[in-house]
Amino acid sequence: MKLPLEDLARNYVRARREAFMAQGWQLFKEGAYREAYGVFSLADAVSLDDLQARASVKLAMLFAGIASQKYAQALNTLRWLLTPDSRTGRLPDPLFLGRISDVRSLYGFEENEPSPYGVGAASPYTGHVSALELFAIRNPDSVEAKVLYAFALWQDKADANARGNALFRARQIASDPEAGQPWRNLYQLMQNADTIDRGGAAGYGAGSTLSEPASSLLPFEARVTE
Repeated sequence: MKLPLEDLARNYVRARREAFMAQGWQLFKEGAYREAYGVFSLADAVSLDDLQARASVKLAMLFAGIASQKYAQALNTLRWLLTPDSRTGRLPDPLFLGRISDVRSLYGFEENEPSPYGVGAASPYTGHVSALELFAIRNPDSVEAKVLYAFALWQDKADANARGNALFRARQIASDPEAGQPWRNLYQLMQNADTIDRGGAAGYGAGSTLSEPASSLLPFEARVTE
């Protein structure tokens, strides 16, 4: 039985996206971060009509942007993830902060596995966070630099103090009248992610699941009306 043309097109787009993502992550693991970002961008270009898939692609672009120190591009990607979709009024993926359980896995090795970079050596991500910290220090008045650094800290589970530090910085951003609305959303999402990590429901409503939150709206977001 032949598939309808619409299904054939959808399957073709999905296959193209998956191929780009696989190629991008392979480049990322090889340390070719700029090349990985470029390939992830190709995956983004074929995901415009699939919000959920595009959120996963954007997250990959965000990590590649940070790793390659393409901070302007990384910030654009983070802004997209923190901004409600114009069609639904909901965030593309309100749980994106918890999608990567161990950031070291992006670099080619599993959680609890000895570092392939030598005994006592850290993942390259540690160096990427340090570079971003320096960027934030050199731009003390940049809310964007603070936001990107807070996100990077949140993902750094190798540092026992990183998440507390990230929450503190995100809370400062949320209370900063100079910060734009998408950046202030980060603190609420971090609180939700922290609650989920601790076994809570993150305020998404009774009976909701992590993959299907009852509401993707943050408390301070306005629902889009017809």
